Amino acid sequence: LSECRTLIDNLCKGQHIHQKGDAERFKRSQYFARIGTWDWEVDTDRLYWSDAIYGMFGFKIGEVTPSYALFCACVHPDDRARVRAGELRCLETGENHDEEYRVVWPDGTLRWLRETGNVVKNEHDKTIKMMGVVRDITEEKASASYLRHLAHFDPLTGLPNRLVLEERLAEALEQARVNN
Repeated sequence: LSECRTLIDNLCKGQHIHQKGDAERFKRSQYFARIGTWDWEVDTDRLYWSDAIYGMFGFKIGEVTPSYALFCACVHPDDRARVRAGELRCLETGENHDEEYRVVWPDGTLRWLRETGNVVKNEHDKTIKMMGVVRDITEEKASASYLRHLAHFDPLTGLPNRLVLEERLAEALEQARVNN
């Protein structure tokens, strides 16, 4: 009996170490992928952020207590109503929530995030929480902007290129045609 108990204890310890290793791998993979997980308990308004999300909002881990009010305060004022409307639509309809928005860090830095989430319902089909992921897409936005600029402007002179000239010429011709 003693040997069985020792064996069970050792197996449990090994499983615990394995689970801790899995948790550490998950945490590191979120960090490297610039992805964080969140869940928001609708009734209690409790918000959970994985460690990766703190940095996406410009905070150190544990520096603030996540809350929906804090989240809203961090979202850029011009994006706030749209993000809130998307979350409410998700809560009301169960549709996936997928938004790109800017956040303003405490030091004024602007970052772009993409949030995807959905609702979790209880056995009575009542929404109890929203869960999802957030990904920092700031570099992707900067790259896309740079590519748009390269597509329309000469990289050496910075002047509009032939594509822009043709677009502007077509607009001017259309305007002249409309105005006769």
